[in-house]
Order: sequence, then structure tokens, then C-alpha cells
Amino acid sequence: MIDPVVAEVRAARERIADASGGDMHAIAKAARQRQIASGVTTVTRPSRPPIFATGSRNNAMHVRTGNGLKTSGNESPSE
Repeated sequence: MIDPVVAEVRAARERIADASGGDMHAIAKAARQRQIASGVTTVTRPSRPPIFATGSRNNAMHVRTGNGLKTSGNESPSE
């Protein structure tokens, strides 16, 4: 089964990639130009540094996310 919305999005993606020669920098530049030309005000917020979990043995291995604790290995969050 082919979803017509998905097909339309994929076709648009192909047109944009072909117009930019597949160059991601050119694709991003064209997107920024379309955004400016649209006249719609956009909000850009500065990126936030990760919040490191406290109480873990290796803070570099544990990063707190909005959904809880993300670990880089098989360790449990309580370790």
C-alpha cells in the first residue's frame, strides 16, 4: 500500500535534492532562502548544553534527557 502523503513528501524531497545536486549545504541554503521569502517569523533558540546526571559513577557516560536517563551502554540508571 502506498500512502499518497508519503509519496508526495518523497517526491518533494527528490525535487529539492535534484535542484541542489544532492549537496546538503545547498539544500540548507535554499531552505533558508525559502523561509526568508515566505515572510513567516521563525524563532531560533540557542542550543542548551546537556545536563549531566548527578550521582553516577561516570558523568560522561550518563546524560539526562527529557524522558529520563539515557545511558551509553548496558548500565542501569541506578548505577
